[in-house]
Amino acid sequence: MKRYHYLVFAMTLLTLCFLNGCDGDTGLAGDVDHDKPEHTYTGLMRQKCAIMVWTDLRIRAEYGQIQLDLARLLQNQLATQSAPEADRDDKKKAKPTAEFVDAASVVRFQREHPEIDGAPVVDVAPRLGASRVIYVEIEDFSAQSPTSIMILKGTARVTLRILEVTDRKAKVVFEESGIKASFPPHAPEGVIPSDKVNARTIYEGTLKVLADRIAARFEEKS
Repeated sequence: MKRYHYLVFAMTLLTLCFLNGCDGDTGLAGDVDHDKPEHTYTGLMRQKCAIMVWTDLRIRAEYGQIQLDLARLLQNQLATQSAPEADRDDKKKAKPTAEFVDAASVVRFQREHPEIDGAPVVDVAPRLGASRVIYVEIEDFSAQSPTSIMILKGTARVTLRILEVTDRKAKVVFEESGIKASFPPHAPEGVIPSDKVNARTIYEGTLKVLADRIAARFEEKS
C-alpha cells in the first residue's frame, strides 16, 4: 500500500512538473519552433500598408483589445523586416521601406463602421487609404485550456489575406488559412497560474507567437 501511495505521489509530482517546468521557471522562455511557410509574399516594399484584424463578437467580448494588440505586434515585426538587413538590430537606425497606416485608426474605422463586418474584404480594403492591405481573420483564440479552468493555455488560428489596391479596386493576391499558434512553447498541455504567469501573460505570449507566424509569410526582395 505504501508503494502504491508513493507511485501516485510521484506521478502527481511529475505531472505538475511537466505543466509548470521542472527547471524552476514557468516554461514560457525558449525558442519557438517555426515551420518554414511554403509560400511568402514580397510586395510590401515602398508601399503604404494597412493591417486589419477581424474576429467575431465572442472573441471580441472576451479580449476587447485583441484587434489592436495583434495589429501593432504585426506592424512592428513587418516594419523591422522591411528595414535594411544591416540596420535591423538597431531600432533607432532601422528605417522600414514600407509605410504603415496607424493601427489604432484602422480599428477605429472598424468600430465606427460596423456594417463592414459582413462585407467582402475586397470592398472594404480600398477605404483604408493604403495600396496593400493585410487582412487577418482570427477564427479561434483562447488563453484558457479547454479541458480545465485551472490550466492556462494559449491557442490561436487565423486566415491571412493580402490585398493589392489599385485605382480604388482591390484584389486578393495571397491567402493562407489554418495559421496556428500556441503558448507556452514548451508546455503544450498548458501551465498552472502562479506569481510568474497569469491569463495576461498567456494572452500576450500567444499574440506574439501569432504575429511572428504571420510575419514569416512576408519576405523582402533584395
